[in-house]
Amino acid sequence: MPIKIIYHTSNERDFVPKHWHDSIEISYVLSGKIDKINVEGIEFSPEKGDIVLINSNAIHYFWLDQSESRKAVTILIPHDLIKTNYPDI
Repeated sequence: MPIKIIYHTSNERDFVPKHWHDSIEISYVLSGKIDKINVEGIEFSPEKGDIVLINSNAIHYFWLDQSESRKAVTILIPHDLIKTNYPDI
């Protein structure tokens, strides 16, 4: 399947600059927190157990402070895959 799954662990400070893609992005925080996710100008600070859903083509960026306990999973689902299975979306 064309779904991409990324498992994040890091104890380094990181910044992911503004970007967008054709995929729907689902981020789930397994432990720790993500200091800031900005989606189209709206900021979120998700913690353990939180899910953030980012629509395709939405401009977003991430700011991650140093944290040894941070673990998260990102799932990218291509819009075309969803459109194929749910044409009226």
